[in-house]
Amino acid sequence: MFSIVGFFMAKLNKPESVSLDERILSELRVNARLSFRQVAEKLHVSPASVMQHVRDMEKSGVILGYGMDLNYPKLGYDLMGIIHVTIRKGALLSVQREIAKIPEVLSVYDVTGDADSLVIVRVRHRAELSRVVKRILKLEHVERSNTSVVLNVIKENYRLQPLEGIVQG
Repeated sequence: MFSIVGFFMAKLNKPESVSLDERILSELRVNARLSFRQVAEKLHVSPASVMQHVRDMEKSGVILGYGMDLNYPKLGYDLMGIIHVTIRKGALLSVQREIAKIPEVLSVYDVTGDADSLVIVRVRHRAELSRVVKRILKLEHVERSNTSVVLNVIKENYRLQPLEGIVQG
């Protein structure tokens, strides 16, 4: 029986089975501001090799871009909402695209279950959350929504965890 945990544990214990791409991604995941030279030194490869692998991963769409991790509460965005949205049949993608244009929306997911979409928003206060929910409900083809307010964030990390423990060779 195949076990994904076993697969990654085997990779962690055999550095030679970890591709250079994965090792580069592991380093850049921790600090995307590292230079190619710094990554190369950590991985004991040439800077040219790192540069070529990164360029290839950018070109193939593995690396989509580079950004910052923000502390939203320190920026005044203390409230996080999770909005389940039900959309009339045939309009799902167009409504999701409209929701994605709302500045406070961080993520829009097409999901299974009682709702059609799951929307994550960050706002400064309840009045802003109310405004965003009402804006979503005004969209044509939106039937209803159900909003939850996040009380505490226990873990928030959108980085693939198996890369976390990759052993450098």
